[in-house]
Amino acid sequence: RLGINHGSLSDRIMNRYGNTPTGIVVSAIEFVKIFLSENFSDLIISVKSSDTAVLVESNRLLVKMLQKFGLSYPIH
Repeated sequence: RLGINHGSLSDRIMNRYGNTPTGIVVSAIEFVKIFLSENFSDLIISVKSSDTAVLVESNRLLVKMLQKFGLSYPIH
């Protein structure tokens, strides 16, 4: 399980994307790429936010970004 928590984004991501769904998704994609570079692809991706609107938009954007890279993972 790859878990990305909206409240725990890195300073680098926060400075670049702010408090946005894009920041959550970019962070998730970066970690997916790290796992894939180590030949590990058995993933479930979980993005979390206490803001329901941010959570819903993050999941929608995550699906689009995964499709853009030709990837498909369960989202929890």
